[in-house]
Amino acid sequence: PVQGGGGGSLELALLVGCFRPLAEKGGSGDSPHGAERERLARAWSEADPNGNGLCSLAEADAFLRGRLVAAYPAQARAPASGGSSLHSTPWAGVPDGDSIWRQFRPCVLRAFKDAADYKADDGRVLAGTRRATADDYLSRGEFRLFLAYVCVYAAMFDAFARLD
Repeated sequence: PVQGGGGGSLELALLVGCFRPLAEKGGSGDSPHGAERERLARAWSEADPNGNGLCSLAEADAFLRGRLVAAYPAQARAPASGGSSLHSTPWAGVPDGDSIWRQFRPCVLRAFKDAADYKADDGRVLAGTRRATADDYLSRGEFRLFLAYVCVYAAMFDAFARLD
């Protein structure tokens, strides 16, 4: 398991460890290359399950939760049927993905709104909606930025929570 470092909590280190690889630019150019591009494309497919090229707040939130729960499953913390103690597992003291998601969920809306505002929006209402525009959704080009914002805003949230 990842250890907390740099003054942040263990939960922050786990969240950042899960999403930073997707948020970083690959290579030296402006866009991810090779394996990074493929991982980001797979992640986008998970975040846009209906394939409409847009990711709603609900879809983005579900993506984050799903990734955290898959990376840090609660059942990995349960004692084995042989009676071994939780403290003898490598997951001892590591929070499960659902609790990490709940802890940093307040950051998701801000990260979503800021990333969705990144690309230019002409203000036209999207087909099939009453009044939604492109700024109400993440586009594929804004997705990596969203993941970066989640990491950054979670770090700020964590720092301010430690001050309280």
